Amino acid sequence: MADYRLYFLNANNRIVRAEDLDCADDAAAVAAAQALDHAASIEIWNRLRLVGRVDPADRS
Repeated sequence: MADYRLYFLNANNRIVRAEDLDCADDAAAVAAAQALDHAASIEIWNRLRLVGRVDPADRS
């Protein structure tokens, strides 16, 4: 398991909250972020590495 942090961004790309997440790999972390109900974007980080960004339109 890897430690990830999700940063929830508002429309101005400012962090409004953060959540820790344990996932097996990057793909699982992105899928978990996509499954969340969110109004703005979520950045997914693994320590100092940006894994990706999920926008509301990316939800599955």
